[in-house]
Amino acid sequence: MWTGGGAGGRLDPASGVRWRIGGPLRWSELRDADDPETRALAVLGDRWALHLLSQCLAGTARFDQLQRRYGLSRSIVADRLKLFVEEGILERCDADVARHGYRLTDKGRALTPLFAAIKTWTQDHVATPRAGSTRRARPRSAPPEPRSPE
Repeated sequence: MWTGGGAGGRLDPASGVRWRIGGPLRWSELRDADDPETRALAVLGDRWALHLLSQCLAGTARFDQLQRRYGLSRSIVADRLKLFVEEGILERCDADVARHGYRLTDKGRALTPLFAAIKTWTQDHVATPRAGSTRRARPRSAPPEPRSPE
């Protein structure tokens, strides 16, 4: 049975999915969702969000550096950075008028354990060599392989 509704659509209690007339919510509507996990995914789940934030955690926090790193359009980088500022993850620091800088807030630095967990999970479960790579993936916990004398 469907419950709730209003302008935000209807909530299916069995699946937890909020529907609107015409189908599920659009990505842009997720920031207004009822549950905090969905709102968090609306901010962090975008396809470039984690890439950009990981660079900010690593210290790269200039607009032009972020844009060049991934070859993104200015509008994509600007939209994501604007969202992070609105959400209190980054704050803008203009040391130079021509170069926009960004630094993590306390809320942004609180994402550090999330990125550490993603890195560990990736190393344990996803890390595979690229085609043509001479490196072989091995589990994080495995000892290094001995080198053969050449």
